[in-house]
Amino acid sequence: MALHLLTTCLLQHLGASPYPAEVGERVAVEIRGVEPLAGRRIDVVLPDGSAQGLGTTDGGGALAFVPDRAGAYRFVAEVDGRRFIAPLQVLPARLRWPYVVTCVPLGVALGYAILRRRRDHVRPPART
Repeated sequence: MALHLLTTCLLQHLGASPYPAEVGERVAVEIRGVEPLAGRRIDVVLPDGSAQGLGTTDGGGALAFVPDRAGAYRFVAEVDGRRFIAPLQVLPARLRWPYVVTCVPLGVALGYAILRRRRDHVRPPART
């Protein structure tokens, strides 16, 4: 009995991935255990402290969540009288256009330099 209780406590937990997430990114919340836990209710505590019900898990024990603002979220689920809590840090969405503006021209220049060097290296010797 003690072994069953110990394995049940150690093998079941609530997890959210990816961690940390960005605003607008899809977060998968899972209740993992020995077998998938379907039909379990998961609630979320928002950064302002208010609680909101997310819904119930699907056949694989997962549920999707899309945060709409940055902050510290907590997911709460109760399984067999035990309360599981999973933290999630949500960061503001990053701007990606500076990377495009700098990396694309650098990549094109590097590719051109490699091809030019290869062309010069493979050139046949001059006839005398």
